[in-house]
Amino acid sequence: MNADLNVLIERQPDYTTCGPTALHAIYRYYDDPIDLHTVIAETPKLPTGGTLGVHLSVHALQRGYEVTTWLCSVRHMDPTWFAQPTDLLAKLKARAAAKAFDTDPRYGPAMEAVERYLELGGKVIWGRSVASIDRDADGKRHAAPDGNERHVSLSMRARDG
Repeated sequence: MNADLNVLIERQPDYTTCGPTALHAIYRYYDDPIDLHTVIAETPKLPTGGTLGVHLSVHALQRGYEVTTWLCSVRHMDPTWFAQPTDLLAKLKARAAAKAFDTDPRYGPAMEAVERYLELGGKVIWGRSVASIDRDADGKRHAAPDGNERHVSLSMRARDG
């Protein structure tokens, strides 16, 4: 199934804001009134520039979106972790310690963001996603791009209050 979506993306202000600019385009698609400069200001940046996908996902979760991350890279995750329910955060922390990631200054903020992502209800699925736009049983829209190690799918959920 092919679908053409009317997604408008603004020009990113600099070479390090592609992630927040793309996230802003998704927000605009769902008629979320947040402006690009606010998304950029509210999204953590790496010391060397750029943004981690998990930081974008946390931002979306904090705004009331549902976020599912599809993973297919064994660098940080082990596919056997997804064969049955498990404490994903505990597994990640143990792997970080075993690979000395926990002493890497770049890894600490990423682990904190993953912890926040899971606390906010972010979901993680192992395996390649298929490019699609689908509606689940509740009518929530799910967009799943294809082609990278990490995929993020956002769908609206009812906001409280």
